[in-house]
Amino acid sequence: MRGFEVAVAVIIGLVVGSFLNVVIYRVPRGESIVTPPSRCPRCGHRLSAWENIPVISFLVLRARCRACHQPISWRYPLVELLAGVAYTALALRYSNPLLLAGLCIFAAVLIAEAIIDLDTRKLPRRVIYMATPLSVAFLLGDALYSSNVRMAVDAALGAVMAGAVFGVIHLIAPRSMGFGDVRFAAYIGINLGFLGIAAVVYFLYGAFIFGALFGVAFALLKSKTLKVAIPFGPFMALAALLSALAAGLIRVL
Repeated sequence: MRGFEVAVAVIIGLVVGSFLNVVIYRVPRGESIVTPPSRCPRCGHRLSAWENIPVISFLVLRARCRACHQPISWRYPLVELLAGVAYTALALRYSNPLLLAGLCIFAAVLIAEAIIDLDTRKLPRRVIYMATPLSVAFLLGDALYSSNVRMAVDAALGAVMAGAVFGVIHLIAPRSMGFGDVRFAAYIGINLGFLGIAAVVYFLYGAFIFGALFGVAFALLKSKTLKVAIPFGPFMALAALLSALAAGLIRVL
């Protein structure tokens, strides 16, 4: 049964990844993520069901739109694969259905926000506001089912901890840390808090370590100088996902 559950997680991850491509493209443009149906961004060709199969359609179409024959970005299958890998890792780490469902929603938000931040240097609140009630519902359901009230308390503390750290940086240097980062950190703190305060600590350490290590390389590759705006969302997302997977495995508190 464990193998079957993981296989299902892979499939769901790929499908969610396909949906995330819609979110990543439309949310920054203020468009609906529900209507109209998926279409080619260049010619407007409405994609049929077989053209929407994660990864496979991209390969069958040879990375080109069937209507206008323009290239399809490699980002689409990469996002689908990224979601599939994230969901597989979470399914291997957690077996409780409610907890796993909540963390899968969490992972989807991390991926969407990270890539939107890379594109626009913004972390849209719309994604977080849509996902938070669902994340909390599943995670709180798990806390109630397991009769572990501390999980809910730690989630609230996690939001305050992560939001406060990023909030202080925002107040001191608003140009280097936007309020979107503060909001994103609080959302991450809620989700990781359900796994324990230690997971929130992992995230805070990890986000700044990744930012320091990879941020310099990103800046140099982008403009050959350190004087360039670096999106911090991807580092936060990477640290958050790794913290969710490491929670309970490393003892720091």
